[in-house]
Amino acid sequence: MSLAVDLETLGKLATTLHGLAQEVASIKPKDAPDPNAQGLKLQSEVGAGSITEELVYGALVATAKQRLDETGTVMTECATQFKNMDDSNYDKFVQAYNGATGDWTVGSGK
Repeated sequence: MSLAVDLETLGKLATTLHGLAQEVASIKPKDAPDPNAQGLKLQSEVGAGSITEELVYGALVATAKQRLDETGTVMTECATQFKNMDDSNYDKFVQAYNGATGDWTVGSGK
């Protein structure tokens, strides 16, 4: 029973990670400098725009989204595999459990 609850929780957490990945992907800076804008600009503005475009979006945001998605997918696959393994090997699981813990029987209380 506990394994099923843990697997359900793992599945919910995987869904949460996929949602967070989508939130990360939608991050947009407010008033970020555009390094490709026309007109006269300070070098620092061009540099800040390049950092925003290349590092923040090209590396950090993209990597965070990818890692959250990947981790959510792995969690989903693990939960599915454990569930399938548990269902197909139920008898072996019970035998191993009983072998390790002994038979559980209810006595008469005398």
